Amino acid sequence: LKKKNKHIYISTGLSNDSRIKRSLKLFERYTKKSILHTPMSYDTKELNFKKILYFRKNFNKNVGYSNHNNNLNTLYALTSYNPEKIFLYVKPNSSKKINFPDNKHAFDIKNLEDIKKNYIECLNSHKFSNKTIKKINIFKWQEKKEQ
Repeated sequence: LKKKNKHIYISTGLSNDSRIKRSLKLFERYTKKSILHTPMSYDTKELNFKKILYFRKNFNKNVGYSNHNNNLNTLYALTSYNPEKIFLYVKPNSSKKINFPDNKHAFDIKNLEDIKKNYIECLNSHKFSNKTIKKINIFKWQEKKEQ
């Protein structure tokens, strides 16, 4: 990972501060690392987005969000906390017949552009800076070239 200069994302999941500190220490030689707030609940009352601010302040790292919730509105509420990255689970449009492990909180890939558009609108309503956000990368696709 270090030779390839890859970014390390440390998912908090069901961890506590002690485990997160140990994980950060394990990867201390890596300059590119972020914490992902990863609530493991479908109950919107348990998502605790304020943890993003807490992790930012207490660990002095960039903090993202890994979604394990099936309520799309929570993503728009998330804009108030301005996470560095958002990890979403997506599934192909034809997945109704296939049961993926993350099916319950995966969004249809055909809806990604609408999700992105609505997220940007919500993000701009907060005026984190004087700039208007017009574009965000949902994901980057990298193909390996055959040699």
